[in-house]
Amino acid sequence: RTFGTQDAILSGAARATVGLSWEELRASQTVHRTLAELATAGAPLVGGVLVADGANRTAVASFEFPARPVDLSDRDYIQALRAGAPRAVGEVVESRPLGWRVFPVARPAPSRPGDTGPPGTVISSFSPAPFEEFYSAVVENQGDIVALMRSDGAVLARYPPVSAGEGARLRPALSPLMEARQGPARRVFLSTSPVDGQRRLYAIRELAEWPVVVAYGLNMDALH
Repeated sequence: RTFGTQDAILSGAARATVGLSWEELRASQTVHRTLAELATAGAPLVGGVLVADGANRTAVASFEFPARPVDLSDRDYIQALRAGAPRAVGEVVESRPLGWRVFPVARPAPSRPGDTGPPGTVISSFSPAPFEEFYSAVVENQGDIVALMRSDGAVLARYPPVSAGEGARLRPALSPLMEARQGPARRVFLSTSPVDGQRRLYAIRELAEWPVVVAYGLNMDALH
């Protein structure tokens, strides 16, 4: 449901930009207010909504007006879209320019009138904290884990939580777990956690339209 909400936010933000040039977008308080309303409607999960131009610089944003032209070209979700992905989920980062801890979701922006360059990007962002708070409330046993991960193993939100930046660094260690999920017969399986060395019974569910999986790891001690 939360990713469905983000789809709606991205679509709403994209519609608000239709027919406007990049110069008009940068000067539009109306679009800024629309993005701010979308961000408010999605709170507390949504951190901010913005549109980046074809040069990957922020053109309009929910959180400030006018938006500072922050360069986002090094972000992994930008690179995924440039490689042809229809939508992308970024790893957990400190957002620019405000320093919020978020993981972005993004899709290509509509083309600008008369613009033959790259289409730009519509971006929203999740705050991991509400996910982590929810996961802490649903674990059944001490030692269980719940994690929201990208399909390449990058941790987006987890209980117990990981420190800022650690989710991306865990990606190589989590690759055996991600490989084990392949095939319908392996959606529930035993595995030793590469994070803490504990053996757990895992159940994994993939989101149909996003490169994201949710994993629950049941502490084997609870079964004895």
